Amino acid sequence: MTIQVFSFDTPNGRKILIYLAEKSGFFLPRDGRERVAVMKWLMFQMGGFGPIPGQVHHFIALESEEERGYGLKRFMAETRRLYGVIDRRLSDHAYFAGSLSIADFAFLGWVWRHQRHHVVLADFPNV
Repeated sequence: MTIQVFSFDTPNGRKILIYLAEKSGFFLPRDGRERVAVMKWLMFQMGGFGPIPGQVHHFIALESEEERGYGLKRFMAETRRLYGVIDRRLSDHAYFAGSLSIADFAFLGWVWRHQRHHVVLADFPNV
């Protein structure tokens, strides 16, 4: 018996989420409009909410306060702005794209690190 495994050219959590959702038939709607909503939020996470808090992680790790200062100020402010976008979306939606989807899972991996981002979730009550 041969098991076919999907090959990824580069590791990327969102690619894996899409692949698993396609393979299982769960968490990624087949309906075009609903699917686009999931992809919109997945791409927002991939292009903003993943890399920007990641920059905070980088600058926090630097030992020199001089090297840390500018980067932390810039990326922590942007991280808080992104938490605000998420908070506003979730203020009137239970999930990012209508029903539980891979977009929600993509955010979860970063939101649980809120303390490392120096973000107090009480400031964003819907997150």
